[in-house]
Amino acid sequence: MNENIYKHFAVLAALVFWCSTIYMLKRLKGSRHNFISTHAASNQKAYLLFATAVTIETVLYTFFAFKWFIPTFGMSRLFEILMILLLVGHLLTGLVPETKGLAGRVHWFVSYSVAGKRYT
Repeated sequence: MNENIYKHFAVLAALVFWCSTIYMLKRLKGSRHNFISTHAASNQKAYLLFATAVTIETVLYTFFAFKWFIPTFGMSRLFEILMILLLVGHLLTGLVPETKGLAGRVHWFVSYSVAGKRYT
């Protein structure tokens, strides 16, 4: 496969993200949930949509990063390691629902870590 095709995978991933986010925000209208991830954890259908979208995004971003971006720009091994951590964190944020208990704490810790914020 032509390596240049992978540079478009980031755009596809962004489209998946924005389409699923817009859909979730429309569903959030009038909801008591303040965050998309809270809404996604509120019922099985929303969770499956959110988890599927995040999984597809992560796969697309992985191909983009490792098949096009990193080789094209000659990124370092450290960058690759950070990218792997970011992608795993992104995937975990989407797959671990924001609920009470351990899952909620894991979700918040990972999502704040991926966002580069301090979890308190």
